[in-house]
Amino acid sequence: MVKLTESQRQFIKELQLKYESDSFIQSFRNKDSCLLFCDMPQKYTLIYGDYHIPHDFKLTFETNEKLLRFGLLHEGTSEFEMKQKKISHFFPSAFISIENKLSGAQNMKTGHHYQGIEFFIHTSYIESLCHIYPELESLSKLPDNHAILFLPTRITQIFNCLECQILNKKITPLLLEAKVLECLSLIAQELNTLNDEEFLDMLELKTLVSSNEVQLTTQEIHAIQKAHDILTSHLDHPPSLKQLSDDLLISEQKLSLGFKDLFHTTIGQFIKDQRMHEAANLLTTTEHSIDEISNMVGYSHPSNFGKAFKAKYLRTPLQYRKFNQR
Repeated sequence: MVKLTESQRQFIKELQLKYESDSFIQSFRNKDSCLLFCDMPQKYTLIYGDYHIPHDFKLTFETNEKLLRFGLLHEGTSEFEMKQKKISHFFPSAFISIENKLSGAQNMKTGHHYQGIEFFIHTSYIESLCHIYPELESLSKLPDNHAILFLPTRITQIFNCLECQILNKKITPLLLEAKVLECLSLIAQELNTLNDEEFLDMLELKTLVSSNEVQLTTQEIHAIQKAHDILTSHLDHPPSLKQLSDDLLISEQKLSLGFKDLFHTTIGQFIKDQRMHEAANLLTTTEHSIDEISNMVGYSHPSNFGKAFKAKYLRTPLQYRKFNQR
């Protein structure tokens, strides 16, 4: 069984999840929430979560080890209180960071829904790999306790594949090891292509702290978060910018600029990315035809859907379905 941290045990208790063992996958579930762990001790842990917060509580955490952490938060806004720092928020995005003796608390609010997937990799494991793969030494560029909201596109695709594998109980230790090494290679390759100046620019532009190019009130931030939820639940027929602006009582300019500032993507790109993510899930978890899935995610012409899907996943929808079923 996976060795849980004190913070993870507290979290599972607050969510009232019950333990289920399924060979390599360690599951904690209730009727509407789940946490799934795939653990290789002293190497890495893959965690998938899809859960609702049943009541307000504060989750304290403290890491005594140095870990490389990266993943995708699909849904949910987190509020953190770090020691001797202001309260900060983390919004749905890709991320990567080195966590080294990090401590603080996360405020969990009733009714919030979170969904995401992430790796925790021991840096001691990475160091052992550097003797065989010296290109991984570029990972030492990453500063401690500083989240960068970026991952190479290929890693996003790997996470989409891993989500399907873990939910369908098809993940194996060999598959996971292969994906870990592929992810580390892609991150190292990205870092190796950057010179020092470009890397500093990436840290400045893609950090957890908002650039504050647009000044937003608390009410406007809540309106933008509501817009995110509305778009996520209406991918087949998303409302226009004007309709969202009118319904949420926020100017189109602030909605557009604020959305990009908070979620690090434009509204149009967000809709496209979410449609593709939903389509990938439908292709691997249902028997719906390609035309049906095209319509379900908001494309009236399957040919346009096919072109958009191939541009993101480098495979046609049919090829993607056959590859993941295999």
